[in-house]
Order: sequence, then structure tokens, then C-alpha cells
Amino acid sequence: MNRMIFLNIGWMENYQGLEDDHIASGGSFVRQYNNGETDDYPPCEIRNFQPYEGYMYGFVRITRGSIRLERQGASPKNNSADGILVVWVAKSPSDGTVIVGWFKNATVYRNHQLPPKGSRRKREGRHEWGYRVSAKEEDCELLPIERRVFEVPRGGKGAMGQSNVWYVEVNSDFRQEVRDYIAQTK
Repeated sequence: MNRMIFLNIGWMENYQGLEDDHIASGGSFVRQYNNGETDDYPPCEIRNFQPYEGYMYGFVRITRGSIRLERQGASPKNNSADGILVVWVAKSPSDGTVIVGWFKNATVYRNHQLPPKGSRRKREGRHEWGYRVSAKEEDCELLPIERRVFEVPRGGKGAMGQSNVWYVEVNSDFRQEVRDYIAQTK
């Protein structure tokens, strides 16, 4: 699995809704809308690690455009690409941007997808919580807060920028460090 993409989301403990959790550090959207809850744009990543019928459905907010699957080796005509390691990162309250979890062998979609029927990814009278990534539940790992220690560089050459999507260079040493970390963490 050579394809890897980093997706920046808000910071939560469980990512299974706001009932017993809250979202923080999710960028200007979360700050502006106090936990990201508005009638028009719910904080869709709040359910990124809530399984449904053996799958996880992850969301990342993209303010302009779509996920550029060509950066993952897909044709411009493809609407999705399979076999991608998706690394979920968030700004920790104390340690900068860290890895919070991952989806192995994930399918990444160029554009927002509607949620599966019955998945509870819709609130009454509000927009649906869709997704941009899906993977089998057994290929997904959410780290407990105390194990979220692997820092992701931000700003500058060879680091994640302001975008919520980072297409890491194919031959970077950092990619290998992340792979080694994931292999030893399981």
C-alpha cells in the first residue's frame, strides 16, 4: 500500500457523535459555529469512527474543490480510488497536530458522498452527514488520547499546510516513519 493521504479534522475523544463528546480545534468553522453545529453545515467528522454495518465512513471538510485523486495515482475520470492509507490528524490541545487514527485500504472519494441509509448520519430536519472516505471496520484504528503522540509537521516545505488534505511526497522519509509507527502501534 504505497498510497497515503493525511486528512485534518477537529479534535475529539471518540468521534461517535456529540452526545458524550465535543469537538475542538477544528479550524475556523468550529470556532465560528461553536462546536460546528449549524443548520446548514453539521460537523460531519464527529462520526468518523462510528461503525455502520462493518464499515467506517469518514469526512473531511474541503472548502474549495475536491480531493485530487490524481495525486494518488487515479485517472482524472475516476470518482474514487481504493487501497489508500488515510491518516487522520487533529490539533491536540497540548501537542500540536498529531495522528488520531487511520483507515487502511480505504476508498477515497473525489467528492462528498451521501450517507448509507439507516446509518444515523442525518439529524431530523437537517442536512445529512456524508463522507469522503470509507473502509472496513477492522481496517480502522482510533487511538486513545494518551497514545496520540505522533506529531505531524505543519507549515513549510515537506509539511502539512493550511489545507485539510495533505498528499505527502511519495519518497519522503516521513511517510516511512508513519508506516513504521502504524505497524508498531497495532
